[in-house]
Amino acid sequence: MIDKEQLIADYFLNSLSEKDQKSFDLLMTTDAEFKADLDFQRRVKNAIHKKEHEKLKQHFKEWEGNSESKRSSSSKRIWYIAASIILMLTLGFYFMQAKTAESLYADYYQPAKNIVHPIVRSNDVNDRKNKAFIAYKKKDYLTAHQLFEGLYKTTLDSELLFYDAIALLEIDSTAKAIEQLKSHQNFEDAVSAKTNWYLALAYLKSNDIPQSKQLLKEIVQVEGYNYDKAKKILSALD
Repeated sequence: MIDKEQLIADYFLNSLSEKDQKSFDLLMTTDAEFKADLDFQRRVKNAIHKKEHEKLKQHFKEWEGNSESKRSSSSKRIWYIAASIILMLTLGFYFMQAKTAESLYADYYQPAKNIVHPIVRSNDVNDRKNKAFIAYKKKDYLTAHQLFEGLYKTTLDSELLFYDAIALLEIDSTAKAIEQLKSHQNFEDAVSAKTNWYLALAYLKSNDIPQSKQLLKEIVQVEGYNYDKAKKILSALD
């Protein structure tokens, strides 16, 4: 039996095994309660990070004030406070970095627009491609993913692979979205110019800063899609 709470805990620690990642991705696409629980815990986590950041700033202020007004106090106490702050900084570094990446992702990510399939009214119940893009436009990304995934398997239409990856990002199946965007790098189609941008953002979402920066630098170097925004993200990460 799948331990859903452990899956969520490992997700936030970026320690999902390949097997657990598959279970996680499946639950994200089939279990609405699991996805809602993850979203709730993410909001709580963000709130805690914000609160801890404010507490850390307050500790700095208090320590600075104490060091000025109590010069004659025991140096042992000063070193104890300094060591405590260093420990807090060490423990908080990873989480602050994750918060920075998450904030940048939220600031710069927007789902890709449908530029490949004009939506038309159709009475054909078998027109799955039309239904997929209708679901995508309505932000029903779970349905869109399921339709895109099935259609790609039968048509090998590379543009569907790209839009499926965007739908996966929207339902927080980030690892799977990354794999699909990496696969899409091998194609030349109407949306291939956007692949590296969304792959860089997907790495950012998963807090893989080195991979994200590498792609962003490539985008800037060739003045690719959204290279001006890529510059701003790189500046924020440095």
